[in-house]
Amino acid sequence: IDNRHGISRGSKIISIGNGDVATLLTTQENPMSVINDLNYTSGAVEIRWQDRFNKVHNALLERKTFDIEIVFHSEVIESQHGKIGYMVFSIFLPKSVDAINEVFQRFLDEGVDHLIVDLRFNGGGCCMDTQLESQIAGDNVIGKLAGRTYFNENLSERNTSTYFSLRDSIPAFNMDSVTILTSNYTASAIEGLITALYPYIDVKLVGETTYGKNAGQNVYDVCGETVFITEFAGENADGLSVPPEGLEPNCYVEDTFEAEWGDITDPLLSEGIFLYENGRCSK
Repeated sequence: IDNRHGISRGSKIISIGNGDVATLLTTQENPMSVINDLNYTSGAVEIRWQDRFNKVHNALLERKTFDIEIVFHSEVIESQHGKIGYMVFSIFLPKSVDAINEVFQRFLDEGVDHLIVDLRFNGGGCCMDTQLESQIAGDNVIGKLAGRTYFNENLSERNTSTYFSLRDSIPAFNMDSVTILTSNYTASAIEGLITALYPYIDVKLVGETTYGKNAGQNVYDVCGETVFITEFAGENADGLSVPPEGLEPNCYVEDTFEAEWGDITDPLLSEGIFLYENGRCSK
């Protein structure tokens, strides 16, 4: 999301270079490949977009190195049952720890009563183990079994068990419930996070069914090539694995992609707040 040019969630890309996006989506067998070619064949590309207020803009986007945004948005929302800490978390990376610590410390300072963690576009990642889960549930889980990683019978000596731990994270809650916003893009380590919490606290999913990725990869150097090999799977403390069809939400809601982060008109956030306040889905 390039906010320097005013492109934000809810904006609709009209054209990229000379390519009309609507035409590409309806006439090309692999439209995303064509769109990627338009984006990456030169160091800069002219784009045209319409914002959520229907105003049309033009800008030249230049290819540059940038830092991945870990937390898209965070705020404290007042509700009928108390303060809600809302965070949109994008990816698991080593630097995610500091970004989440900063947000959670603010939530603790403001005395939030519940967390809505928006993971609808988080496809997983690496290197955080059980830190986020431990920060959410605190004393309800720390030191307890989070799950097991297992290989096939030929590599069973690599099987491991993982326990909840704060590790490098200091701000922690002791939530006995959490609301997580999901979509079909919610995958891998995030699905593992959700199932790891299932045996210990009340986890409510709002949105769409998750991707359904239970397997994991390791990286190897093979004949000078870097290869990601799928070779292990996981389960939670109760032996539950992420099903290939994904994790179904408690309250099914489709995203409209039209509301800005934190906007109460966002159907997933709105439903998450309703569920917390009323103990049931709106429909």
